Amino acid sequence: MNLDDYEKLKDYVLRNHIDYAWSVLGTFALPASDLKTLGVKEEKETSLYDKTYYFGMLSASMPFDEAKKLRPKDVSKLPLTKQEKESLKFITQRTYQHTPNQGKGIFKDISRTIDTKIDEDTFKGRLSDVVRRDRSVKQAIGDLGRETGAWERDLGRLVETEFHTALQMGRLATFKGKKIYKDVYSQACRYCIKFYTSNGIGSEPILFDDDKLRANGVDNVGRKPRDWKPVVGATHPFCRCNLRAYQEGTEWSDEKRSFIFM
Repeated sequence: MNLDDYEKLKDYVLRNHIDYAWSVLGTFALPASDLKTLGVKEEKETSLYDKTYYFGMLSASMPFDEAKKLRPKDVSKLPLTKQEKESLKFITQRTYQHTPNQGKGIFKDISRTIDTKIDEDTFKGRLSDVVRRDRSVKQAIGDLGRETGAWERDLGRLVETEFHTALQMGRLATFKGKKIYKDVYSQACRYCIKFYTSNGIGSEPILFDDDKLRANGVDNVGRKPRDWKPVVGATHPFCRCNLRAYQEGTEWSDEKRSFIFM
């Protein structure tokens, strides 16, 4: 494998990560240099990520039975305050900053494959295919991805985590200063049980001031499990615990497992 081959692989991966980010996160999340790489000039009006944030706002402002009937086509651009716009812009750009890290992981996999003797023949064979059979770099990437690492799985995990965070941030925008807590589901992990419940599944949730929860960070991306904290967004990959607002004057009922007026 020569330097040109590696650069072709690297450019393909980078371009596709940028293209993914543009299609999902929208144009304002990308720096001008990356938009130039894609040749994008027009702004994407409402991205899928924006819609997830809006969905969070809508779902938090209506009864659960109504919210669960919402579909993507029901969610359109909503009027946002300056603070809400800044919040959405912040988490979108933050998500985009995480995306290239997945690409770096792929580059490491490629380099590791080159340097590891057991995989050397496989790797050279895939690259020689590009020349001998006029196979595209895209096809070579696909083959290498299946043989050197679960790239798609890692990117999927990032998407799941970041979109759950966008949903929770949208919900938080609706609560506006109320005390908040997390709905912890019966299959929740030990971290969520510890962070958000007073005494295990079904017990009274721990109440937080939103500013104190925000102070822990939006989510735990980039932290080792031992350093995880209770956060507004996803506590961990594939987290499903949902942010809710505490209604003043209610008390916890062990029987109903919810806050009710006594």
